[in-house]
Amino acid sequence: MRAGTLAFLVAAVSLCAMNGCGFSITVPFDLIPPETTPIATPTEQAESIVYEDPGTIVVYHGHACAESDQPGAEVRLRVRHELKLPQYVGSATVILNGWQVKYLHDDHHVADFATVIYGISFERNILRWNASGRLSDKNFDDAYGWCYRYTAIGWNPTALQAVVDHADEDHVMRPVAQDNTTALKEMKGFLPVSALPARSPIAVLPRGYMTAYLGDADHHLLQLAYNLDYSEKFVEHEKKYSRISGTACCNSADPALPAAANYAEGFVSWDSKTIFKDNGLRRDYHNSELVSALGGPDVGVIQPPFTVLPREDADSTTGCIIGGAVLSTREVTTEEIPFEYAIPMLTGWELAYACDDAHIRVMGAWIERFSYARPSGGAGGKLQYSVSTMFHDNQSGEHISSARAHVLGFKRIAAAPTPAPIPGPVKP
Repeated sequence: MRAGTLAFLVAAVSLCAMNGCGFSITVPFDLIPPETTPIATPTEQAESIVYEDPGTIVVYHGHACAESDQPGAEVRLRVRHELKLPQYVGSATVILNGWQVKYLHDDHHVADFATVIYGISFERNILRWNASGRLSDKNFDDAYGWCYRYTAIGWNPTALQAVVDHADEDHVMRPVAQDNTTALKEMKGFLPVSALPARSPIAVLPRGYMTAYLGDADHHLLQLAYNLDYSEKFVEHEKKYSRISGTACCNSADPALPAAANYAEGFVSWDSKTIFKDNGLRRDYHNSELVSALGGPDVGVIQPPFTVLPREDADSTTGCIIGGAVLSTREVTTEEIPFEYAIPMLTGWELAYACDDAHIRVMGAWIERFSYARPSGGAGGKLQYSVSTMFHDNQSGEHISSARAHVLGFKRIAAAPTPAPIPGPVKP
């Protein structure tokens, strides 16, 4: 058992002893699956070049899907990917840009779900990674399908000054205690980034998330949400951060930090929020996320505000729309972007039923496609993308959804254009 998992288990048991919990404690599955997880053959996959500036940067966007449909217990899905990049590319990484999970034969309760990209490597112009996903009720015996969206970036480090840190385990964040009093939970993310260029901007890149009810339990869903909030080169003494390799990072005894400092080079921090709820005000659940860090003089990020708050079930007899669109897609245009190259990163989404909690047949949020027109004639660049959501059971009731994308930028232009507009909620 990993040390982080053991610490989480001890904290959960201690909390239960104090609060008199009546459920059984089980250790939830890890966000990153073990190497023994079988490799599935994708049922569907595609990728294309979004744009390329030869000699400088190339950006790909794609997806892959897999299914688990077997008698008895299902298996966690895992796929591998290899991408051959142009010869000028000397650095590369991949971002998780969406997910979708579905029960294949019927709707069901939900105990947990996960999507993650991990094991990233780049050697001899080949970018490799693993991706994994899961959807389960408490018995994990219902057939399911899973898809993920990714954006791969390759660049020439002599043309773009950017360095990526996409290690795995030390980049997993998860709370060690169930200290939330509502369905809203917070993960206080923290990374040491001494390997990245000093005194340079740092962008936090999404690579995975999971949530699972504690104990032998599954439930209807009313609302599911995730928000990777603003990231800053800021750390606080005595604050308990959520790194899996250790929760306390910043205290006066830490030799990496100056005494009593709340800001230091070589670190980045952020707060992520999650919601996983039925009609109940609060149920204990486990959650985690995986991120990469990208830093350098040519790196920048635009971080529009986005808020997620727990919803309460509506009165199903009044003001409730039955039916409606199963798939919601919204086209977003963001202009005057102050970078030569820009990429949207899906860092926030909220999915909810309009009326009441219910089973789930399919749910997901993803960036379908995007394009970027570089700055020209004194104007900033134009980023266009489509973001889609699904959240329904067999009744196909209307869902409420919203989403937010951070904009990852490379090479800031000299002129400072007007601020970019903030995309609104996704609607059917």
